[in-house]
Amino acid sequence: MQQNPRIFFYKLFSQLRDKGLQKEAIELLNQAIQLNQTDIYFYGLKCIYLEQVGLIQESIDCWDQGIENNKTNILYYIEKAKTLEKNGKLDEIIECWDQGIKINCKDPNFYIQIIQALQKQNRIEEVIIYCDKIISLNQQTMEFYSHKAWALKKLGKYDKVIECWTQAVKVHQSYVPFLGQLAKALKMQNRIEEAVEILNQGILNNLNNIGFYIEKAQFLSKLQRISEVLECWDYGIENNKHKCEFYEEKSKILIEQEKFEQALEVWDIGIQNNKHNSIFFNFKASLLEELGRFDEIIQCWNKGIELNQSEIIFYREKSNALFEQERFSESLDCWEDGIKLNKNNISFFNYKASILCQNERFLEAIQCWDQFGFYNLEDLDHYSKKAQILVKMNSYKKAINCLRLSGDEQQSRNLKQIF
Repeated sequence: MQQNPRIFFYKLFSQLRDKGLQKEAIELLNQAIQLNQTDIYFYGLKCIYLEQVGLIQESIDCWDQGIENNKTNILYYIEKAKTLEKNGKLDEIIECWDQGIKINCKDPNFYIQIIQALQKQNRIEEVIIYCDKIISLNQQTMEFYSHKAWALKKLGKYDKVIECWTQAVKVHQSYVPFLGQLAKALKMQNRIEEAVEILNQGILNNLNNIGFYIEKAQFLSKLQRISEVLECWDYGIENNKHKCEFYEEKSKILIEQEKFEQALEVWDIGIQNNKHNSIFFNFKASLLEELGRFDEIIQCWNKGIELNQSEIIFYREKSNALFEQERFSESLDCWEDGIKLNKNNISFFNYKASILCQNERFLEAIQCWDQFGFYNLEDLDHYSKKAQILVKMNSYKKAINCLRLSGDEQQSRNLKQIF
């Protein structure tokens, strides 16, 4: 098998290095690079060695060779920049990245590197130049608007900051953070109404994106313009009647203002617009629970059941609410009402039987499954459910018989062997 060239050359290099044969070791690494011009490992090995023996400029020259052979590979530029920084050659770091940009003028990664280097050296004006350059080539490079705005702010050019974010918003109309930054920049200049208008425009362009409503609501909240915050969420609800999160945001504001009745009304509107979605009923019930209005929780779920007579989730939520209030008989009545309207749905019987079993009312649980069998003569599944209860009652013969009726002969035999 052919040996890995990295291993092969490293072994030879180590032997020469350990013997103190510096010239021969460097010559070997030159040979390795010549044979493997696109493998950064060999350039790195040579540069580390050159630094160790104090040949700093030669180490930098080595990375220049790597760049020459791999002009579009950013890793070589990164390594050269590290070597330059380590040795205090700060101006040359910028030259390194500028060289990379000339060759890779549309690659944003090179611009990120030069901007970071310029920021470290506090060369703010140049940051703006490079941001403008990449933005002019590719307006989709979003991070450079942030870098440019940062630089302009550092220089105290606040009108230019606004222009920067205005350009960003124009290009990226569906990106909430840019809109928020523009609004903040306008606010800093006390151009409040312009900021609100910008936020309104963002919403108009993105009627179904809650992020834009949140941005406006937060902006108005900081100004204590609460009535306008509520209007913002009203507009959101109007445009997104089936999205629960819009109602939730308005409700939260009203709760913070201790306007609990109005918060409940929000959920009433939500329920009216979403009669078959249990989440809206859930939110109203949760708020009622926080307010300690327990009877109204039951009324809420009664309304849900009235509108969704075949949906088990509404019965389950009502039953759970009654159970938490220790109204156990009413919890059972809830399932009985569900059974009357859903005689062929085994899940309703299952919930009622489970509650009865939890309270060790096993005979009533068996009667529940008998009732299901009466309504669903061809459905044999209930026999296995009934058998499980009979086992709990130690009525093994009846349990075995039920398993036979269910068609589960294997389970029947297993139970017979045990007992």
